[in-house]
Amino acid sequence: KINEENASLKVENEDQKKWDASEKTNIHFSDIAGMDDVKNIIKIQMILPFIHPDVYKIYKKKTGGGVLLYGPPGCGKTMFAKAVACEVDATFFHVKSSDIVSKWVGESEQNINSLFQTAIKCDKAVIFIDEVDALFAKRGEDTYNDKRVNEFLQQMDGFSSKNEKILIIGATNRPWDIDNAALRSGRFSKKIFIPLPRSEEHTSELQSLAYL
Repeated sequence: KINEENASLKVENEDQKKWDASEKTNIHFSDIAGMDDVKNIIKIQMILPFIHPDVYKIYKKKTGGGVLLYGPPGCGKTMFAKAVACEVDATFFHVKSSDIVSKWVGESEQNINSLFQTAIKCDKAVIFIDEVDALFAKRGEDTYNDKRVNEFLQQMDGFSSKNEKILIIGATNRPWDIDNAALRSGRFSKKIFIPLPRSEEHTSELQSLAYL
């Protein structure tokens, strides 16, 4: 029993170190070529509420919450997420399915809880979930997936109502594969399409990618 407790504590400590390794990003909107329309939408929906929360409260608008960036592969969703974290001076958590999913029963849910508990300790945090469709797959076919999705949704609901300094950004090129409950109000209800850069922006966009 002692060995099991030690093993559990070791895994928990390793997860904590993994999340604690998250850092501030140094990618600004000015590093992203073109896409001015997308930048304006992101500023209105994601950045300004962080910078001027008191103003938004006057109009009964909440800050924080979840936003879904969707578009074809290679359109710059990750870069936009890093730029958002940089513009609002928030700690950036880059979450992949391999960081969460575990073959051990209950460990995926523990990883999710550990992520949010670490993020709430930050003054401001951006949780970026890459390929969010892999972690929010439609429920009803896989018990383990259902438990993982339920845990994520509970965490999102709890933090969106209590903590306005955490922004959750999901990225996907398969939005139709995401569970419908994850797209409801208070979760990933805000959706922003990220198109591929136009031909005249392509050269500058490749130069911007060097900052990644």
